[in-house]
Amino acid sequence: MIEDLIEDFIREYSGEFTIAELRNNFPEKISSPEFEQLTDALKESNKIGTDADGYVIWIYNPEIYRKYAARDDLRVR
Repeated sequence: MIEDLIEDFIREYSGEFTIAELRNNFPEKISSPEFEQLTDALKESNKIGTDADGYVIWIYNPEIYRKYAARDDLRVR
């Protein structure tokens, strides 16, 4: 799926491109609105973030998430 390709691309080039540069360098043809929608979903799910200069960074780490998600003292009440 295109979502998986975008995730893989961002992971590989983490910190090298802004959102616009990511879309321009993405190997598959995809419309700007669709690309924006998919990257917005990745931001909302805390898989990507942007630094102060607007570069996209892959921040999701499932191992750390599982470690802390299992702790009752860290649960939102």
